[in-house]
Amino acid sequence: MKFIGILGAIGLAIVLFFYALPKGEDSGSGVEGEIVVKLSDNGASTNLDPTQAATVYDSSILHNIYDKLYTYKYLKRPYEIKPQLAESLPEIS
Repeated sequence: MKFIGILGAIGLAIVLFFYALPKGEDSGSGVEGEIVVKLSDNGASTNLDPTQAATVYDSSILHNIYDKLYTYKYLKRPYEIKPQLAESLPEIS
């Protein structure tokens, strides 16, 4: 019985070893410098136009694709707004 347990453990180790090996690259379209974005969502995206995004799934994808003009400095208290794509904050006169 001990021999079967050891043999099973060795077999499991071999399977896990081959499962953990890196997989080959996807063939894709073969375009040099291509960027692939993989997201895990339960819903299907219906529209990637930022002005017409109507679902939570569209919004989560758009949040990762497009940059915004401004963002927050979350580690500062109170929060501060910092420019992301904009050159600077608007000046009120």
